[in-house]
Amino acid sequence: EREIIRTHIKGAKRMIRLATANDAAAIATLQIQCWQATYTEHVSEQFLQSLSHKKRTYLWEDNVANEKMHTFVLEKDGQLFGFVSGGLVRKENYPGYDAELLSLYVKPEHNGLGHGRDLLKHFLTLMNEQGAHKVYLRVIDDAASLSFFEKLGGQPIDVQDAVIDDEHIRLYTYGFEQLV
Repeated sequence: EREIIRTHIKGAKRMIRLATANDAAAIATLQIQCWQATYTEHVSEQFLQSLSHKKRTYLWEDNVANEKMHTFVLEKDGQLFGFVSGGLVRKENYPGYDAELLSLYVKPEHNGLGHGRDLLKHFLTLMNEQGAHKVYLRVIDDAASLSFFEKLGGQPIDVQDAVIDDEHIRLYTYGFEQLV
């Protein structure tokens, strides 16, 4: 299993590694920060401010402990600034897609530096090594996110309407058929 990748970025060590329970609080913090920075046009400010760090931490403790899920963190100089999570499909929603990416977040101030791409490639490679042929993900209608996945080879396969905090949103599903 691919657990650690070390690279250098402008003299600082950067590492992608398998997340542990000790990372759960930092993952929760990062996820909430990303939601608050990205989804202000999609859900209410009240909802974004009400996201519970405690509940998110428990969720990530469970996800990290789940052997069917794979959560990797990206850190530099001991600071977590990105993560990716997913695994083989739990329920077949899209025939032929045998893996799903559930979360991919990078600190907003680190967007555009290739970190999201590296996390995505790491995850796709791992799924390929586990025998997956196609991976799908769902993303809220955000132009930057949609552009990111399309630029990296994602193909739109579905669009659905969803409701978060009484707000109607569009949820796009992208598929990746080229895993390595």
